[in-house]
Amino acid sequence: MSLDPGEPEDKLRGGYSGAETKPNREIGPGDRVGSLEAIAAPGHTPGHLAFLDGRDGTLYCGDAYATLGGVATPVKLNPRFPLVYMATWHRPTALESCRALRALEPRRLAPGHGKVVEDPGAAIERAAG
Repeated sequence: MSLDPGEPEDKLRGGYSGAETKPNREIGPGDRVGSLEAIAAPGHTPGHLAFLDGRDGTLYCGDAYATLGGVATPVKLNPRFPLVYMATWHRPTALESCRALRALEPRRLAPGHGKVVEDPGAAIERAAG
């Protein structure tokens, strides 16, 4: 519920459930969990991670992209699904992350909201433009 040093100052949006957990392992960019590589994708939230599956090129992007109402970033309001936009912490950082994820050339995009998209290159190119 606070920003790390160097993160842009901006209002943290959304709710926090207040659940207290004690992780037994921290994961950061470059770490691997089985076939998944953690990729930095901050912007929607500070410290947001995406995961690229090295076996089949699936990008589990969380809320870096959404596909409800079409492939979209959290940077521009998607009237068909505004939640991700409304809850995004820092839009300029989110856009940088979307562009970095696009450069990974995923074969499949699995977002936190919406259906999995096969061969998403052109769609994420338009969304992250």
